[in-house]
Amino acid sequence: MIHIFIHIFNFFLLSEFTFIDSFINIFTGGSYSLGLKEDGTVWGWGSNGSGQLGDGTIVNKKSPTLVLGNHSFINISAIVDNTLGLKADGTIWSWGYNYNGQLGDGTKINRSSPVSVLGNHSFINISAGYDFSLGLKEDGTTWSWGNNTYGQLGNGWTNQTSSPISVIGNHSFINISAGNNHSIGLKSDGTVWSWGYNNFGQLGDRTKTDKSSPVSVHGNHSFINVYCGPSSYNTSTIYSFSLGLKEDGTVWSWGYNYLLAQSSSPVIL
Repeated sequence: MIHIFIHIFNFFLLSEFTFIDSFINIFTGGSYSLGLKEDGTVWGWGSNGSGQLGDGTIVNKKSPTLVLGNHSFINISAIVDNTLGLKADGTIWSWGYNYNGQLGDGTKINRSSPVSVLGNHSFINISAGYDFSLGLKEDGTTWSWGNNTYGQLGNGWTNQTSSPISVIGNHSFINISAGNNHSIGLKSDGTVWSWGYNNFGQLGDRTKTDKSSPVSVHGNHSFINVYCGPSSYNTSTIYSFSLGLKEDGTVWSWGYNYLLAQSSSPVIL
């Protein structure tokens, strides 16, 4: 409910200035918003305590402010207080909170303007998770960096890293999604693989055991899109779930379910 409210609130914030700003896509973080223009510039507004607006300050903004650096992006991914930007040349740039190395620049220093993710990488897709990040390459390999407490980087161990490392297992994905502390990868055959935190069965492998490398979601399913659902916290628990979309339009879910019993394998909505 909190996340739904944030999205509605950000929508109405945006509606106040659409007459002067023309965006081709919009994105929301925890309590801030971003707009991508046709020229590739990114504009941000809202909370900015960790520099997540990318304007070179840590001052909150009530109206759109330009991300510094004459950058041109083709995609953006935002999470609680850090942002990823993908360029046409395949490079990823990041800004905001960096306590766990989720910006991928080899440090744990917050950045209030974009910095390049380390390595000679070329990515085609990005997904910002809670304190970690994912990047997908054209060859189907997935790379990850940041917090790894629950194995959400998929590299076979639980040590965090501040620069990209490859998800193990010779997997080839066509889409990825990063959640609070778990990750999902979709393959061209429609199968879904997942790794990381699994306290409510959000990995879909019929267990509640964390996994530090990809495991197949249970069942003879074929999906066309996947999503790690937004999570909420109380003082001691992280609530996470996953969604899969099939070609027939049906949506399947697994993990935390507030109204019904949790499921550690996909169930149809």
